Amino acid sequence: MDIVALNISYALELCMAIPAFVMALAPVNKSLSIGKKEAYAMAAAYLALLIGTGAIVCRRLYLPTIVVMVPGSLLLFLPYAQTVNLSLPKKIFCFANAMMLCSFSTMYATVIMAAWESNNTAKVVLPQTGLLALVIAAILCLLFYKTLVEKLPVLLFHDEIDDLWRWLVLIPVALAALMRWMIPHDPALIMLGRTGAIMLVTTAFIPFVTWLLYHIAWNVMSRVWEEAQLRQEVTILRAEERRFNELSTYMSEGRALRHDFRHHLLAMRGMLEANKISELSAYLDQLSNMEAEGQRPQLCRNLAVDSIAAYYDAMAQEKRVNMTWFLDLPEELPVGEVDFCAILGNLVENAIVASAELEEPKRWVEVVSQEVTDHALGINVRNSFAGEVHFGRDGLPKTRRRGHGIGLPSVVTTIQRYNGGFDVRAQDGEFFFGAMLYHE
Repeated sequence: MDIVALNISYALELCMAIPAFVMALAPVNKSLSIGKKEAYAMAAAYLALLIGTGAIVCRRLYLPTIVVMVPGSLLLFLPYAQTVNLSLPKKIFCFANAMMLCSFSTMYATVIMAAWESNNTAKVVLPQTGLLALVIAAILCLLFYKTLVEKLPVLLFHDEIDDLWRWLVLIPVALAALMRWMIPHDPALIMLGRTGAIMLVTTAFIPFVTWLLYHIAWNVMSRVWEEAQLRQEVTILRAEERRFNELSTYMSEGRALRHDFRHHLLAMRGMLEANKISELSAYLDQLSNMEAEGQRPQLCRNLAVDSIAAYYDAMAQEKRVNMTWFLDLPEELPVGEVDFCAILGNLVENAIVASAELEEPKRWVEVVSQEVTDHALGINVRNSFAGEVHFGRDGLPKTRRRGHGIGLPSVVTTIQRYNGGFDVRAQDGEFFFGAMLYHE
């Protein structure tokens, strides 16, 4: 190949870093600590430098592109890891998965072009092979688009499988290494007998099997997610049922009180005429207690939020935790009731459980939620806690505790669905979780 063809070949082969980075960034778009545009701009500048400089260095020193690609990818992983708010195994999984798919593209293109590559003596594939590898990578991007953008993020935020990620990460890492190892050094060997046909058929199953495994995992975790949501909805329905029963009891007692009111008036008039003031006062106190019995103060104008707040308020009373509520919300929420009640329920339940571990005088939880602007709804939960809180790279506290709703990672997923943000702090025995949800 002439100098121009060599430069093009090296550049095309190094361009595989572009679809690789796109596929690595797709699952973590909503977990970036910086803006998406800023992240892509930084990546574009780095990739342009890697491809341009790498092609020149490889051509002049007559080196294979893997000498530049491997250290270049590792250097790219450093800012990637710094800007993605997930645990390290999850970051490695997403990054290695992208490397695996793009390594497959290079390997499969080389197998297809083996007849032409067999006469190629350069340290780099032919321009046609490099271009074909990019086309295959683009096809894989389309095939995996929904999986990477919608389904893999769901798995990343499922705290039920957090402990498995340290093992799951080995799958794409091993496959990426296998794909690089399978790239033939001598394409002429593929042309012997049926070797080429066997390679084409068998290796084609690798991305499809990977895609199938991701979908199976997503379907399983979706069932778990749906069951958790159903449990949350059942909790809300039970809370509303209890509130309905409270109101029904109060209304029945009110009707009975109104029915007997004439008799009460006659009794009070007799006491007044007999100048029995103390007896009259005691009688009035008794009537007041009868009226207030079964009645509790309304915590929120929205029935669903009021019911779920009353549910956890009763839980706090059972655990002798001092609760303070300020829910200045409209009758119709600007966000989904189930979503908001799930966020509120999980945060308050975790707060009550954490606070209940302290001595009784130190147990307290404070909940504040209101519309901050016409398009933003805020919720803050503060509580006392014992011990220390350790935070992960995703900004959430690490915990082994199970059985508290669908977990903080799922709460964060719901918040992000409303283009919101959250803030978590723990200092001097006080834990704080604040979130903002945006709506039209």
